Amino acid sequence: MIAVFQTLKEVIKVTLGNFTDSDNRLYFLYFISSGVIAYFVYFKTKHQGAFLNYIFNKRTWLSKSAKVDYLMLFFNSIIKVVLIGPYLAFGFYLAFYTDDFLARTFGYETITLSTTQTLVLYTLTITLLGDFTTYVIHYLMHRFEFLWEFHKIHHAATTLNPVTQYRIHPVELILVNIKETLFLDWLWDSSIICRHIRSMRLLIWASIFCPFCLCFWEPICVIPA
Repeated sequence: MIAVFQTLKEVIKVTLGNFTDSDNRLYFLYFISSGVIAYFVYFKTKHQGAFLNYIFNKRTWLSKSAKVDYLMLFFNSIIKVVLIGPYLAFGFYLAFYTDDFLARTFGYETITLSTTQTLVLYTLTITLLGDFTTYVIHYLMHRFEFLWEFHKIHHAATTLNPVTQYRIHPVELILVNIKETLFLDWLWDSSIICRHIRSMRLLIWASIFCPFCLCFWEPICVIPA
C-alpha cells in the first residue's frame, strides 16, 4: 500500500512538474507571457466581450478533445513513472560501457579542448543530433501505417490548447524514450566531446543520459576533483 501511495505521489509530481519546471513547455511563466501576447491580439482585433472569456473559452478548454488531452497528460505521467522510470539507469550503463569500449579499442583522447570549446561543440552536437533523430522518428510515424495508428492520436484533437502538444499515445512515448537511449546516449557519450567532459570532471545535463530525459532535465552539475 505504501508503494502505491509513493507511486501516486511520483505521478502527481511528474504531472505538476509540467507547470512548475521552466524546462517544460507548460511552465506557468510561459502561460503569462502568452497571455500578454493574447491581450495584444485581443486589443488590436477589438474583440467583443471580456478578455478572460476570450482566452478561456469553454468550448476550447472544456471540450471533449481537451479533456482527452488532460487525461493523456496524467496517464502518460503514470507510464513515465511505472514503465520508463525503472530503466533510468540503463542509459548511464549504456553510455559508460560504450565509452569504455571505444577508449580501450581506439585509445584515449589525445586532443585537449578548453571548457568553452567543449561546451560549444557539445551543444551543437546534441542540438543537431537531437533534432535529426526526432525528425526521423516523426517521419517514420507518418510513413508506416502501423506506427501511424499510435501517432494519429496526436493529430486527432478537434480543439487546441497548450496541453494538446503532450497528447501522444503511450506507445509513442515509449518509442521516443527508446530513441533517446539508443541514439542520443550512445552517440553523445561515444563522441570525443563527451569524453573530454568526463576528463574535465564536468557532468553536463546528466539527465540526458537516460531514457527519462524527456521527463526530467537537470541543471549543470560540477563534480569536484
